[in-house]
Amino acid sequence: MSINDTSTLNYLSSHFNYILAQDIIIISVMWFILLPLALLWISGKISLVGIYHGFKSAACPVGEPFWIKVRLILGCNFCLSLPVIAALYTTIDTTISGSALTHKAALTLVMSLAILFMLRLLANPCNYFMGLISKDYQLNQDVKIVKLHKESIISFFYSLICASLIILLIRESYNVLIHAVVPTGTIEFRDVLFLIFLFYGVLVIITVTGEIVLKFLCKPVMSTERK
Repeated sequence: MSINDTSTLNYLSSHFNYILAQDIIIISVMWFILLPLALLWISGKISLVGIYHGFKSAACPVGEPFWIKVRLILGCNFCLSLPVIAALYTTIDTTISGSALTHKAALTLVMSLAILFMLRLLANPCNYFMGLISKDYQLNQDVKIVKLHKESIISFFYSLICASLIILLIRESYNVLIHAVVPTGTIEFRDVLFLIFLFYGVLVIITVTGEIVLKFLCKPVMSTERK
C-alpha cells in the first residue's frame, strides 16, 4: 500500500469519525434534552385540560367566565395538537403500510381532533358518566372515585402520546445515523395549507362545543375555584 493510499484511508477514517460524532451529538440532544422537556411540557398541558373551573356567577364571584375558559382550553388544545399529530402519524405510519400520504394525513387529523375532544370531556366526567363507570359512586358519590377516574384518563392519554413520541424518536434517531432522506410524498403545498387551516378551524369549533357541552349538558362532578 502506497503512502497516498494510507493517507486517503486515514482521511476517510477521520471524516467518518467526525460525521459519527456529529450524529451522536444530535441524537444525544434529542434524547437527553428535547425528550425530557417535551414530556414535562405535555404533562403540564394535559393536566390543565383535566382541571375544570366553576363559572363566574352571583353565587360564585371568583368563577371563570365562559370565553376565558374557552380561550385557555383552546390554547392547551393548540399546544397539544402538535405532539398528538406527531404521535398518531407515527402510529399510523408504522402500522398501516402502503397507504397514501394524503390518507395517512387525513386519518391523523381526524383522530387528533377526536382525542382532544374526548380528553376534555372524559377528564371532567358528569354524574351520568360516573354512574356508568362505578356502581360505588352511585351509592355514596365518593369524590375519591372521581379523582381516580380523572387521573386514569389523563394518564392514559399522556402515556399514549408519549409512547408514540418515543417510537418516533427511535425511528428518527436511526434516520440520523444512516442519513436517510425524508420522503416528501406526493401531497402538494396548497393541500398542506388547506389541511392545516381546516384542522385548526375545526379545532376551534370542537373546543367551543366541548365547553358548551360541559356547561349545559354534562356538568362536571368536580370543579375547582379559579385562583
